[in-house]
Amino acid sequence: MKLYHGSNVIVQNPRIIESDRNLDFGKGFYLITDLEQAKI
Repeated sequence: MKLYHGSNVIVQNPRIIESDRNLDFGKGFYLITDLEQAKI
């Protein structure tokens, strides 16, 4: 399965860091299976 992250940087080893940002789904590293949607 290929997963994509909306970034122009290749992330070899994603890290979840502490943040005080209020993200839509909470803290985490968000991925998607649709390449075209990741580009948006």
